[in-house]
Amino acid sequence: MICGNRCLHIYCGPTRYFDQHGAGHLLAKLTYNVENVSNAATSAVTTLVRDGFTIGLMGFMLYLNAGLSAIFLIIGPVMAGAVKYAPSVFAVTVGVFKIALAI
Repeated sequence: MICGNRCLHIYCGPTRYFDQHGAGHLLAKLTYNVENVSNAATSAVTTLVRDGFTIGLMGFMLYLNAGLSAIFLIIGPVMAGAVKYAPSVFAVTVGVFKIALAI
């Protein structure tokens, strides 16, 4: 369907455009545009399915045990922050040890 609409648009275009551009250029442009639209649609569907599964699993987790789910939802971001912050603390600590051992 996409290729059909795009081809119709090209067929109805001004002849001056076709005179100024070669057939190879037009064909490459057509296939490039169709491929980009196809990749965008595939990416959108993949994201939609992945996010749908995530929301569904979170709902199922709340259904099974709401208390444990609440603890997970509170502790999860705190743990993510600790994991993000820890390498910088370790780098400073290693730097301090290197200075202490060099003296």
